Amino acid sequence: MEFTAAGARRQSFLWLFVIIVMVAMSLPVFFIGRSFLGSLSLGYRLTPAQLVIEYGPGGVALERSEIDSAEVYARLTGGVRTGGTAIRGLYNGRWRFAETGPITLYAASTGPVVVVRDRSGQVWGITPQSPEEFVTALREGKTGEWEPNRNGSPWWALAVLLPLLALAGIFIPILLYYVRLPERIRYTLTEDALMVSGGRVRLALPYGEIESVDGGPFKGTPWRKWGAGLPGLLWGKFYWKQAGGNLELYATGYRPIVLIKAGERRVGITPEEQERFVAELTRRVGD
Repeated sequence: MEFTAAGARRQSFLWLFVIIVMVAMSLPVFFIGRSFLGSLSLGYRLTPAQLVIEYGPGGVALERSEIDSAEVYARLTGGVRTGGTAIRGLYNGRWRFAETGPITLYAASTGPVVVVRDRSGQVWGITPQSPEEFVTALREGKTGEWEPNRNGSPWWALAVLLPLLALAGIFIPILLYYVRLPERIRYTLTEDALMVSGGRVRLALPYGEIESVDGGPFKGTPWRKWGAGLPGLLWGKFYWKQAGGNLELYATGYRPIVLIKAGERRVGITPEEQERFVAELTRRVGD
């Protein structure tokens, strides 16, 4: 006779938790990866019609006919970042400086900075090598390519990005394993034992060793010692003082729960149709 775990197909909270964790882990990887690619490819190009700022997949092309002015500042002061990246070798995103007001930076250093203003009022900050030469070429309609004036290497990001990718590569599969686990939990009453299975767990409690079957209710809260303690899944070793101390929980919750004592082991499970399960297990233990 087989029983599934209570609520195993209604694990919306568990899936929500997993989604939140995956997004939280993915965002740093995305932004650091984007910064790395942007910093690695950062450059400035003047074509006959445009000023092109190359920045990975997020570059910008400004029409030269719409550019109102371009000036070189030895250093911008009073900087406040309102969104973007601020690390050695890359200053990208939305900023505000005393000299410029709101500005969008695609810069590799803090100065000198070429400040470009267009006729719509937008302001851009870039850091080409030979900034005076760049401004002269822009004003005179010349073309060419300029490398950024770097004050740091873009390869710094790999020192952060690779551990994050490794962590995500380990943690996310484990998390997905546990989120699928409730659907696989089975409590099976065989001829001579209660079998608890799910994932890699295969636990057999012979009826002759079972001393008690208690359906509670129990006060307090179990605390995880080892295993998974997620919304909708308690899987592993726990401490629950009000329920008798150390327990093995293979459950989708702790209210209601069935606690089984078999020798030195105390096991907590959450079968669907709990009353029917307790009655049937108690009958088999008593036979």
